[in-house]
Amino acid sequence: MLYTDYVDTYNILPDDIWNLDEARFKIGDPTTNIQYLVFNNRPSIASYDSSELVTTSEMISRTGKVGKPFFIYKGVHQMENWFPGVSTANYDYETSPSEIVNESIFNEWVSDHFPASEDKWTLLLMDGHLSHASDRVISTLISKKIIPLYLPSHMINILQPLDRSCFGHAKILYRRQISHNFCARLSPTNAHFFETYMNIREEAYSSKIIIEGWKRCGLLENNSGVALSEYKRQMHHDFVTPEDPVQEESVIEPEVGNISTPAPQKKLRKRKGGLENTGELSLFETNAALIEKVRKLELEVKRLQKALDEALNSKNIVSMELEHCENN
Repeated sequence: MLYTDYVDTYNILPDDIWNLDEARFKIGDPTTNIQYLVFNNRPSIASYDSSELVTTSEMISRTGKVGKPFFIYKGVHQMENWFPGVSTANYDYETSPSEIVNESIFNEWVSDHFPASEDKWTLLLMDGHLSHASDRVISTLISKKIIPLYLPSHMINILQPLDRSCFGHAKILYRRQISHNFCARLSPTNAHFFETYMNIREEAYSSKIIIEGWKRCGLLENNSGVALSEYKRQMHHDFVTPEDPVQEESVIEPEVGNISTPAPQKKLRKRKGGLENTGELSLFETNAALIEKVRKLELEVKRLQKALDEALNSKNIVSMELEHCENN
């Protein structure tokens, strides 16, 4: 396996093995039909949905550490009021016309901010997006003694620790907190997004959650069988259902009023052979067991139906013989 080959050849320590990836968060309330009680106890339903997104780049180590977050906002100029009350030593940020990381932004970030060591090699796992895999980026990485290991596109959701734990957990916590903000009459702004994200970040990227992500990929103990088993399972059922480390609550009770927020539903789109999960919820327990149970129940129904048909047929034969005897 290329992963263990790099680790053994360059004597890379677990503390120097990192996974980097981006996730996009919506500014505003991603839920709909939020019901709350106003002061006269009359129910009111309202919702807010913003189409503006922020890309957040995070990196986690195999030993449970987390690097500084890197925010990419849509725009041309950076505004200081986007980051209230937090030292710039705790985060990095940039603007982009499309709020999506590009090759120039990523190369500059790697060059100026990646926590690499000058006297030992670092292994960096990430997807093969063009912004990560250009000749200029690879040259910059190697010059900083960083070995890029690009995950195969058809197994990114299986081999990327951030996707297997932290990002899904962060989005669940973010949705909860943004609902509280909405009920507190806080308008969705870049500043409120930043405050909300930084508030949930300590829990979402805790050492326990990070290590669990590496374990689910089979990269904590270098067990390739874990990833292969998960890949075969997904190929068999033709769907992808990421794990959920926390249980989502359906009711939120803030200090003012009572708010009932229906659990967000997954968005599904059709694809050949099945359905693909394309919604924002990235961490939910697999329903493979339920699908298998339904399949077995369907087989049992067919077996019972066949037995019933045979019993009815036998009954008809006996009735005909009995009628024949009576007539004689």
